[in-house]
Amino acid sequence: HGVDKFTLETFRGSHCILDTNILMFIALESRYKDAFVAIEKVFSDLDITCQILKITQKEYENKIEYQRNITLHNLEKYGYDIMSLANDDFTRAALAMHCDDEQDFERFFDVSLSIPTYLHDRVPINILDDNMGMLEAIEEASYDDNLKNELSESFKRVAKREKSKSALCHDAGMIGGVTFLRKDDATKEKKYFILSEEISVNQYSKSH
Repeated sequence: HGVDKFTLETFRGSHCILDTNILMFIALESRYKDAFVAIEKVFSDLDITCQILKITQKEYENKIEYQRNITLHNLEKYGYDIMSLANDDFTRAALAMHCDDEQDFERFFDVSLSIPTYLHDRVPINILDDNMGMLEAIEEASYDDNLKNELSESFKRVAKREKSKSALCHDAGMIGGVTFLRKDDATKEKKYFILSEEISVNQYSKSH
């Protein structure tokens, strides 16, 4: 609804680069699960593939590990009764899987560390091989102060807070990687777009 058939057809056969937040929503089978089921059907019908950059894989793993440390610390400090009242996506997902002690939570985070293999259950998620040109483009973009400032200002306008430097480096690098793919002789005939929940990434995509 709200997207005409012609617009959808422009995406046929394209490649979708997933951002870290999308991977986390999929892994945690979050409240967006129904949306991913619907998106996957569209992607399958239009032969759209799903891929991630290795910098996104790294950021995903770092975020899971960070959340593991916080959750297990809180579990040890406050006990399960208080933890069961937490409303963050990680704790709710763990509780939905009947985690009720430290070992259960450890296993939950061990499983969560693995990148989801499918958008839902039909369209696979593949990790893009880094060639030297793309690696250089990602690194160059991650050091691009103008790009990072633009992303930062866009984020601040809506979120009313600063975005972390590491997140800005990732987002700039991801944009740099996708820009490279769109221009490189080996891939420029293909269509690439980023799927993200991130304010600044989406705003950048609209204006460039």
